[in-house]
Amino acid sequence: MTQVDSLDIMNGRLKYAERYMIGSAPAEVMFDSIQMLAEGITNHADPGATTVIHAQANFMKTSTMKILMVIPVASPETSFQYSGSLDQMDVTDSIPSLKLAKACVSNPVSFKMQHLMSM
Repeated sequence: MTQVDSLDIMNGRLKYAERYMIGSAPAEVMFDSIQMLAEGITNHADPGATTVIHAQANFMKTSTMKILMVIPVASPETSFQYSGSLDQMDVTDSIPSLKLAKACVSNPVSFKMQHLMSM
C-alpha cells in the first residue's frame, strides 16, 4: 500500500483551451513555471485536519500568480478557502481572446474567496 501525504510540483505547466463556437479558434489560458506544495493530503483524518496548498505560477507569460488554499479534509461538506495575488499585467497584450478589451490592470490584484458546496 502506498500513502501520499504531500505533493511537490516543480517547474510545471498547465494549458487550458476551450472553443466558444463550433469552428472558432480556442481561447487559451496558460500557466508555466508552476511551483506547488500540497501538504496534509489524506482521506481519513482527525476533525480539524486540513490540506494546505501553496502555489506560484507565471500566468500567460506576463504575470506572477500566487495562491494559498486551505481545504478541511474531515469536513462532511466540500468546502475550502483560498486567497492569492496576481502581479500587474496588460490584459490586452497577454490574452489574445481579449483583444477587444481596452482595459489594463494597472495595479497588482489580490483576492480572497471562500467556496462552500454541499455534496
